[in-house]
Amino acid sequence: YVWDVLEQLKLPTVLINGVSDHAVSTCNVENVGMAKTLTEHLLSLGHQRIWMYTNIHVHKHYSVAERESGYMQAMSEAGLAKQIKSSHLEFDAFVAELVHAEQRPTAVVVYQHLEAVRLLQAFWRVGIKVPEDISVATFNNAYPVEHVIPPLTTMRLPNEQIGSQAARTLLEMIDHPTTDATTTQDISRFDDWELIVRESTGPVTK
Repeated sequence: YVWDVLEQLKLPTVLINGVSDHAVSTCNVENVGMAKTLTEHLLSLGHQRIWMYTNIHVHKHYSVAERESGYMQAMSEAGLAKQIKSSHLEFDAFVAELVHAEQRPTAVVVYQHLEAVRLLQAFWRVGIKVPEDISVATFNNAYPVEHVIPPLTTMRLPNEQIGSQAARTLLEMIDHPTTDATTTQDISRFDDWELIVRESTGPVTK
């Protein structure tokens, strides 16, 4: 419905953190390389049994598949088994599955920072210590990742650069309206993310 309105009004449009079947300009982070870097951080600490957790309720978002791909690339290059858990389970149920796994992971890559915060709480409730028993790493260096216990290792997304590029692209469309805004397609991908290492990740202990 929204796209139909934009097409009818021929409004200049830039899509941030999303993809579309329509010919629209987009500004997104390069998720594959970012997820690979985060997984490689855990590998560098000696972890081999690394799971990735994604919530099935957000599974339609394009970034889920891209982050899963980056995780899988890192694990494949290391010659290690991949375990992606796409779950609708409550976090306590997910932790119960993790605890009873035949090959219990020593680290988890979590799709999104708020999910990682909830996972920390679920670990705490059953006495699992982070990072002593398991390391946790996630994406988006946003509140409250610095203020939880332990503070979370994250990937900082280049949000300012993405926003600036989106604004520049939109202004260019407004200043030079020679092309139908709904058929213009300028795809920008940003790879200047940054790994922020905090206390939620540490060397493998078992």
